[in-house]
Amino acid sequence: YTIDGKKEKEIVNKFGLKYPEGIAVDDKGYIYITDEGNNRIVKIDNSGEFVFELGGFSMPKDIVYETGRIYVSNYAADNIKIYKVR
Repeated sequence: YTIDGKKEKEIVNKFGLKYPEGIAVDDKGYIYITDEGNNRIVKIDNSGEFVFELGGFSMPKDIVYETGRIYVSNYAADNIKIYKVR
């Protein structure tokens, strides 16, 4: 949505997201979504198309992108996972 409330773009849940919690956007426009219910991170492009998924999490909650890395709070495992992204 724009600041004045007009719908700009909507990403349809065609990836089976279950309890999406966090979202981050990298400097190339890729979108990373924590999918708490499926214990994974989903990466999509800025048009909403699937790029890849990364599993092995225990209730991922939040995600931050900074200078070529994503930081994921892995809630049930009590840790933060850090990944280099391309």
